[in-house]
Order: sequence, then C-alpha cells, then structure tokens
Amino acid sequence: LDKVHEISADRVDPTHVFTLSQVYEGLLLKMGEKGNDGGQFFTPREIIRAMVKAIDPKIGETVYDPGCGTGGFLAQSFEHMTGQSNANIKSPDQLETLKHRTFYGREKDNAIYPIALANLVLHNIDEPHIWHGNTLTGAEIYGGLFSDAPSQFDVILMNPPFGGKEGKDAQTRFAYKTGATQVLFLQHVIDNLKSGGRCGIVLDEGVLFRTNETAFVQTKRKLLDDCNLWCIVSLPSGTFINAGAGVKAPLLVFTRGGPTDRIWYYDL
Repeated sequence: LDKVHEISADRVDPTHVFTLSQVYEGLLLKMGEKGNDGGQFFTPREIIRAMVKAIDPKIGETVYDPGCGTGGFLAQSFEHMTGQSNANIKSPDQLETLKHRTFYGREKDNAIYPIALANLVLHNIDEPHIWHGNTLTGAEIYGGLFSDAPSQFDVILMNPPFGGKEGKDAQTRFAYKTGATQVLFLQHVIDNLKSGGRCGIVLDEGVLFRTNETAFVQTKRKLLDDCNLWCIVSLPSGTFINAGAGVKAPLLVFTRGGPTDRIWYYDL
C-alpha cells in the first residue's frame, strides 16, 4: 500500500505509466486463464486489436461495450484513437473529449467492476463511464458514472458471455424472447447502435447456424434487415481455449442501417 501510495501523476513519467498498464494487463491475462478463479472469459489481445482496427473508431465518436469485463476493448480503442505517441490528437479539446466523453461500458461482476475502472484509468482514460449492474435485466448496482451517457453510440465492440441463461425479467425487455444471453446481447447491441454506427462482436457459431429456436432466427433476420453485415471472420476452434472456452466463435462486423447486400466470409 505504501508503494502504491507513492505513485502520483507528478512522480511517474509516461514510460512508467505505460509499463504499469502493461503489468496490469499481464495480471488480467493470468486471471483469465483456465484453472484460475478470475471467473471471466477473456478475449485474446490480438483479436481485440484486429476488431478495433477493422471498426476504426475516430476521435469524437462514442465507444460502448455492454459487457466490458476488464475493459480490454475500451483500452485498446483509446490506444488506437491516440495513434503512435498521441500523433492523432491535434488539439487539447480532442484530448479532453477522449478522456472524458468517449468511453462507456457496463459490467455485472462485483469483483471485475473495480478492476475494469483501474485498467482504464491506467490506460489514461480519466473518466471511464462504466455502469455496474446487469445489462440485460437493467438491474443497477451503481450507475453514477453513467449518468450522462448517450442513448445510442457510434461504435460498439464486445465479446458477450456465451451459453448463459437469463430469466423472464431480462426477456421482457426484448422483442425476441430467449434465455440465451448472447442472442439478447445481440439485440441490445443493434438497439443501442446509432444509424450509421459500427459494431464488432464475437459470437458463438451456434448463433449463426441454429434454427430450432424462433428468437435465434428472428434476431438474425433483424440483423440482416436493419444492418449491413459486411464481414464474418470464422476463427479456428481453440482460439479461446486459454480463457476456458473451447467453443468455435466467429467475429461479426456490421453497420447499422441495412439491409445486408453481401457478406465477406473469411475462414481463418
């Protein structure tokens, strides 16, 4: 505690702040690996970087992750938007916007919520607007940091939990009723994306191919009718194995304001 207490903005030069965030990321990775009790499903950094690069968030746009975990997508978006050694930042106003009015997220887990806040602050996001509670039911634990959040966002990046089950209290909030968390999250994402907004999302392959549950079919139809789903990258099975998930998971990239005309499908 004494060592942490000594860390302050005026005593730490930028190189060490970056090192600190790297060390923190390393700890998060260890927590997320199979056999540990972090209890979270972590997205490999290479996948986060590829998704952020494909979506290409710009300064002035809002970035949202409705199941942000430790904040990996938001932190990587900040690094992408500032560019090499802050080269993209042309004015103090832009820096102010990035640090205070750009990054929004939601996280349910009591243990992970403060870790996400610390991770984003270490990545130089002075005001991370993270809402604490269940995104799908709307049950709020703490919403103070989210009070000025917009109703819809320019960019959404996320890796929702797969295979979870939500009860009636969550399902009543959605047009297409199902207990499958990833399908409810996909509906939430489409509803919260601005017209012309862009989304990159990791989904399990079951969402693409299951037809035996009406909500799966309806949600996919909504995705193709209301959004331009322009890219699907099928990742090899085992990509998420270190995070304790052996399920095959493709990446979907789409823009709100459809319909879908053609999809570039890449089998990696």
